Amino acid sequence: MKNIANDIRKYVLDWNIGVVTIKELNNTRNLEQSTFLAMRRAVLGCQIKPTVVFVDGPRMIPNLNNIKQFAVIDGDAKIYGIACASIIAKDFRDTHMKCLAELHPQYLWAQNAGYGTKDHLEAIREHGLTRYHRLWYKNVKEIKCQKVN
Repeated sequence: MKNIANDIRKYVLDWNIGVVTIKELNNTRNLEQSTFLAMRRAVLGCQIKPTVVFVDGPRMIPNLNNIKQFAVIDGDAKIYGIACASIIAKDFRDTHMKCLAELHPQYLWAQNAGYGTKDHLEAIREHGLTRYHRLWYKNVKEIKCQKVN
């Protein structure tokens, strides 16, 4: 994945990553709203201002400053630009999760990318939560564990 992402970054005119902090995500408790915030930040942070944006999914990005948009269901399979953006975003997330795994190896983030796998949930039960966990996720909320560390 890393090589493909590097090739894409090398040949596209512009790209950007939109980040939503874990604090923002835990405050909104809404993954879709947070995803749109990250998308908006990515688009508006580009050095070359886009005139049109293709969004992967059924809804367009709210408050995008009058940039024309098209929502495309299964867009990553239909639109080359969406597929490329998805690869760059996944590479960024994978790299971020590997960095978190170095800080907290007991949660196996390099393998599970933060998803609520059986091993990850067991690690939460055993070691408690970190400030990087999504505190409102159903599987996390239901676990009786130590305070956030």
